[in-house]
Amino acid sequence: MKLQEQLNRIKKMMNTITEDKKITCDCGHSWNLKDGGDDPYTCHKCGNDNSKKELTEKCWPGYTQKGMKTMFGKRYPNCVKKTK
Repeated sequence: MKLQEQLNRIKKMMNTITEDKKITCDCGHSWNLKDGGDDPYTCHKCGNDNSKKELTEKCWPGYTQKGMKTMFGKRYPNCVKKTK
């Protein structure tokens, strides 16, 4: 697969993850990450900063999480293939 195709695939996947991500504040208010505006992690009801909660999607089967990585300005799990 060409490098540009791989980058486009990754960008599409990251946008899907971001759009589907729902943030829930300790006060009970929740919203979709894409609807958060300029500061998507700040609760519009109580003002609590929820940015400390990183995106923690599960890794694919056969992969395990080894820390976090930053891609496109956001933090994601660093999934690496499991070794026997």
